[in-house]
Amino acid sequence: ADFRARETLGAAAVALAALLLPIDAAPLPSTVASSVSTIAGNGTQASVDGSAITAALSQPWGLALGVASPSDIYFAEFGGARIQNGTRCADAGFHCMEQNKNPQCMIAPGRHWQQPINSCDCGCDTFYYTGSGHRIRAVKNGKLITVAGSGLAGFRDGDASQAQFNHPYGVTTIASSKGKADDVIVADGLNHRVRVIRGDTGKVETLAGSGLQGHSDGVGAAAAFNFPTDVAVHTSGAILVADRLNNCIRRITAQRVVETVAGVCGELGFKDGPGADALFNAPTSLAIDGDVLYVSDMGNHLVRVVDLSAAATSNSTVSSVSVSTLTVAHPPADPLAVLSMPSGLAWDAATRTLYCANYRHGTIVAFSLVDGAKSQSQDRIAGNGQFSFAQGPALQSSFRGPKGLAWDAPNKQLLVGDWYNHRLRAVSSLPQALSLVVNASTRVAPALRMMSMASSPPLSPPLPAPASSAPAAAAPISVLVWTGHSGPFHDHFTNGQLLAEALNASSAPIVAYLGSEESDFETRLGMFDVLLIMADTYENPNRGSLTSEQWQGLFSFVAKGGGLFALHTASACWMNNETNSVKFHHELLNCEFGGHSPYKDFYVTVPGSTGLAQGLTADSQQQNDPITHGIPSYVVTDELYHPTVYDPSRSTVFLTAYDAEFNETAVHGLRHSYKEGRVLYFAQGHNLAEYYNPVTHEGNAVFELMVERCIQWLAKRT
Repeated sequence: ADFRARETLGAAAVALAALLLPIDAAPLPSTVASSVSTIAGNGTQASVDGSAITAALSQPWGLALGVASPSDIYFAEFGGARIQNGTRCADAGFHCMEQNKNPQCMIAPGRHWQQPINSCDCGCDTFYYTGSGHRIRAVKNGKLITVAGSGLAGFRDGDASQAQFNHPYGVTTIASSKGKADDVIVADGLNHRVRVIRGDTGKVETLAGSGLQGHSDGVGAAAAFNFPTDVAVHTSGAILVADRLNNCIRRITAQRVVETVAGVCGELGFKDGPGADALFNAPTSLAIDGDVLYVSDMGNHLVRVVDLSAAATSNSTVSSVSVSTLTVAHPPADPLAVLSMPSGLAWDAATRTLYCANYRHGTIVAFSLVDGAKSQSQDRIAGNGQFSFAQGPALQSSFRGPKGLAWDAPNKQLLVGDWYNHRLRAVSSLPQALSLVVNASTRVAPALRMMSMASSPPLSPPLPAPASSAPAAAAPISVLVWTGHSGPFHDHFTNGQLLAEALNASSAPIVAYLGSEESDFETRLGMFDVLLIMADTYENPNRGSLTSEQWQGLFSFVAKGGGLFALHTASACWMNNETNSVKFHHELLNCEFGGHSPYKDFYVTVPGSTGLAQGLTADSQQQNDPITHGIPSYVVTDELYHPTVYDPSRSTVFLTAYDAEFNETAVHGLRHSYKEGRVLYFAQGHNLAEYYNPVTHEGNAVFELMVERCIQWLAKRT
C-alpha cells in the first residue's frame, strides 16, 4: 500500500502545499546554537504541585510572565482526567453506573471520567481518581503551584482555591491595584467569559461575558463571547480578546464595555482592510507591541496585524482600526518554517522578533520585523517536525503540539507550552539577529473556508450541485465535514478544517466542505453524498440536542441513500435518553460511546491478519475488503475508544484495537447498511494535527488513506 504524504493539491486547498513538503529541509546556519530544555512538568498528565521538574501539569496553553515578579511564569491548564490508582471495574461503563445509581460514577470507570472526583465506588471496585486541568498554575521559585481553580470544570467566582474554570486558554498579567502582586487575566474558553484572578485578594471575578455563546457587545455580563482563547493588554489598559469561534477581535474597556475591534462577528473568511470589514478564520492567539496587535489566524495559516493607533485609548472609537497580513521579504526555503495552523505568539521588543508556535508542524518560527506588518525573514528556530519529545539542540528537538508562547526577557529565552507532552519548555541561547533565508517562492494563499450556508462572500469551492445532477461515477464525492460547536475536550473546528483541507488536497475524487450548524441537517444534506460527523455536542449544554425536524433530516438523508461517517467522538454525540438520540445510536449508528483510555500508543488490527492481540504486521490481510485491503495492522497514537456495540450481527467489524493495559480488544471500525444508505464508525481522530504530520507512526500515515476509502465506500463507489 502507498502510505506516502499526498503531493497533489486540490484547487480549494492551496495552502496545504506547505504542509506536505519533504521534512528534510536544510537547517539554519550552524551559528544558531540554541537549545531546548524542560522547566516544568514530568510528562504525566495531571495537576500535581511540587518541584517544577518532578511535579505534573496538564495540557498547558497560554503563558505569561509576572509583572510584580518577572521570574514568575503563569499558565492555563486546559483540562483532562486520569486514574491515579486502583483496579479496573470488572463491569465498567453505563451498566455499572446504573447498578449503583451513583451520579459521580460518570462513564467507563477505569477508562475515562467526565468530572474530577476524589473516588467512586461502582459496586465492584473502588477507583481513586485525580482530575487535572481547569486551573491557572504558576512556576515560582522553582515550584509548580496552583494559583486558582478547583480542578472541576464549571463556573464559580470567589476564593481562588474554590473557583471553577472550564477549559481556560490564554492568560496575561497586569500589576495588581497595590502593585505588589499580579492580576492574572484569563480567557475562560468554554465559560465564554473573560475573568481575572486578583493578586491582592486571591479572589476570582468575571470581567465580561454572560456565559452563553454569542457575539453581542455590551457592558460586563451583558456581552457575549464564543470560545475566547487569548487576551492581551493595551497600554491604555483595555483588554483585547481573541474571540475565536466568533472570528473577531474584541475589546474590554476600563468600564467593562465590550466592543468589536476587528472582524465581522459570526462570519468566517479572509479579508484585509478596515476592522469592521476584515474577516478572520479562528483567531487564536495575540501578541502586542504598542498599538500593533498580532493575531495568529489559525484557520487561514497566517499572522494578521491589527493597527490600533487610531483607537489608542480605551474610550476612543474603533472605527478607524485596520487589518493587514504580515508579509515576509524573504519567504522561507525551509518547509517546516511555513505557517501551518499557527497558535501561540510572543513578542521580543528588544530584538523586534515575533515568535509563533507552528502547531501543525510542531515547530517554532521567528519573524524578524522591519515594521508592524513587514518581516525580513521567517525562520524555524526550534523543532524538527516530529510529534514526540526530545531535548537538546533546538533544531533537533521535538514538541508534541506547541501551543502557548511567552517571551522571558530577563532570561532571554522563549517559553513554550508543549500541549501533549504536558510540559513547559524553554528555547534558550537564541541569536540576537536571525539569519535571512532567501527563496524565490511566493507566499501560499489562504485555504478552504468553512462552509457557511448564509455567507455573503463567495465560497471556495462553490457549493455542490445536488448529487443527482451528474452521473454518480463521474461526479466527485461531496462531503460535509460537520463539527458542531467545539466541546471542552476536543477542538473539532481545527480538526475539521485539517480533515477538509487534506481531503481536498488528496488524489481521491472528493470535495469537502465544513459546517457546524444544526440547521444543516434540516435542509442542506441533500446537497451531499456523505455526512462526516466529528463532534461531541453532548458536552455543550448551551447547544442542546437537535430539533425534531433536524433529526428527521438526518435519518431521512441516510434512509434515502446518503452515507453517514461517524468519526471518533461522534459515538458520543447527543447521548441522552431522548427517543431520537437512542434511535441515532442504537438503530442508525449501532454503537455508543463506552469510555476511552488516555492519549497513548496502541495496536490497531485488521481482521484477517495474524497476530491479532499483538497487532503485528502480517501478510494475510483481507485482500477483498473495500476499506482495509492491502493495509497491515499498525500502531497509532490516539485515545483508545471502547464503543458499545448493541447488535454485532448488523455490522461488519473492519478494525479492532488492542488495549494492552487491560488485555482486551475493542471494536475500532464498523460499517453496515441502513435502508438505502450506508453507515460507518471509525474510532480514531482525536488530534488530526498529529495524524497529518508526515513523520510520526505509520498508523498515522494510514489514517488519510483509511478515511478516503471509508468515504468512497459510503458513497457506494467501492
